[in-house]
Amino acid sequence: MKNLFLVVLVSLSLPSFLFSQSCLPEGIIFYNQAQIDSFKIDYDDCTEIEGDVSIGHEYPTDITNLDGLNELTAIGGNLDINSHVLLTNLVGLEELVSIGGDLIIYDNESIINLSGLNGLTTIGGEFAFRENPNINNFSGLDALTSIGGRLDIGHSPSLTSLIGLESLTSTGGLSVNYAHFISDLTGLNSLTYVGGYIGISSCDALTSLTGLNSLATVTDNFNINSEGIASLSGLEGLTSAGGLGVLNLAITSLSGLESLTSISGILYVGGCDLLTTLSALDSLVYVGGELRIGGNTILTSLSGIDNIGYQSITTLNITGNPALSTCEVKSVCDYLAAPGGNVFLFSNYDGCNSPEEVEAACNNSSIETINNKNELFLYPNPAKNRLFIQVKNEESVSEVVIYNQLGKVVSKENSVMGFIDISKLNKGMYVVEIEINSRKLREKLIIE
Repeated sequence: MKNLFLVVLVSLSLPSFLFSQSCLPEGIIFYNQAQIDSFKIDYDDCTEIEGDVSIGHEYPTDITNLDGLNELTAIGGNLDINSHVLLTNLVGLEELVSIGGDLIIYDNESIINLSGLNGLTTIGGEFAFRENPNINNFSGLDALTSIGGRLDIGHSPSLTSLIGLESLTSTGGLSVNYAHFISDLTGLNSLTYVGGYIGISSCDALTSLTGLNSLATVTDNFNINSEGIASLSGLEGLTSAGGLGVLNLAITSLSGLESLTSISGILYVGGCDLLTTLSALDSLVYVGGELRIGGNTILTSLSGIDNIGYQSITTLNITGNPALSTCEVKSVCDYLAAPGGNVFLFSNYDGCNSPEEVEAACNNSSIETINNKNELFLYPNPAKNRLFIQVKNEESVSEVVIYNQLGKVVSKENSVMGFIDISKLNKGMYVVEIEINSRKLREKLIIE
């Protein structure tokens, strides 16, 4: 009797998911309301559908509610909700926690909100949200924390904000396009990592990228082409990207990119008729692809890209900037002295119209960033174990930061007594940043 009591007690204490039942490895299509209403009868105790689930599939459908699915906790494949003219929300899916494949919500005339998905935490594949004319925001997805594939938002004329996605921390990509009434990206405030491509385009009312303030890493290209954006405010936390493309007629500055240190692919700033400066890129030390600045009508100087390590650049392309006369910044001068790939330098203003003109300006330049050795001397260089730092007039060094070729901080010293220990750093090229009297000087270092 005692043993029986223990068995019953243990059984009652077991989590409910141990009793969940899986079914339908081949998936299921719900064409009508009758199928949904009879689901619990037809598939007794089934809480996890292993395959794909399609709700609506053919237009039109008589589905008005999803109450018959209220015990469903997981879908192993895709969940496709489309072509609804009577269904107004997704109530009935409250127990759904995970989708292994894609979540596709497409072409639903009658759905006005996403209530019913409140328990969903993870989407293994893509979340595609398109052609839903009466949904204003993403309220109802408040528990969603991760999307393995791309978050693809577009062609939704009533969408006014991304509110409802506040718990989302990572996605496999992000696409926002033809969302004409979104003014910012508030709702993505917790997003820190995008493991893929970001594309933002054709959002007429979008004036800033506010909402992406926590974003630190983008592994693929980040392309911005939305004519209402005047600055990149909202990207203050971004430190690395796979590539960066800014093609925007209205942008006046790259303000917001001050923390960006590393781009592993192409950097392209082009077609920006109102852009006057690249100064926000001052922290950028690594571009692992083409450096391309082209078609910027009133840009006069390349100051701001001075600190990019020239050895990381694969192609230099500075063309079609009719007001650009100052190209003799350190990164460009160093690259022209030892090019690692093709050079395209023409159709700019006098002084920046050919490699020969720029090289001549480099040789005559007295700009501080071109010749830090007037104030800073690192030795030995190449170095192995110790790096000695000598500053002109023996000024006090308040901080020494060393970046690797990916732009990541690998060493930071706040108290420097003549030298720093670099014995734990791997062989390779680095950038050493020295702060003296509220100024920062940079110099390349090779460790062998």
